[in-house]
Amino acid sequence: ELNGFKPYLDTRIEVFNGQNGQKNVLAEAGKALSSGNLSAICDDYGMDYAVLNYGINDVGIQDLKESGFKPVYSDNLTVCLKRSTV
Repeated sequence: ELNGFKPYLDTRIEVFNGQNGQKNVLAEAGKALSSGNLSAICDDYGMDYAVLNYGINDVGIQDLKESGFKPVYSDNLTVCLKRSTV
């Protein structure tokens, strides 16, 4: 499904069905999204991509850009960022 890419952060977090191994991804993602500290959760899970909504996630988008993620796609609603080392 991901063509060999590492997992990505997607604000539609239900794609993980709430769990990733023994960790409660929904709780962790909720904290990260509400604080805007998305680079930490991306580092913890080795995520190379993030798909975020403008307006709702502007602080998180800025956090990821500051940590080395670069936008690779955007439209009026959404931006996809890629870790620059990928």
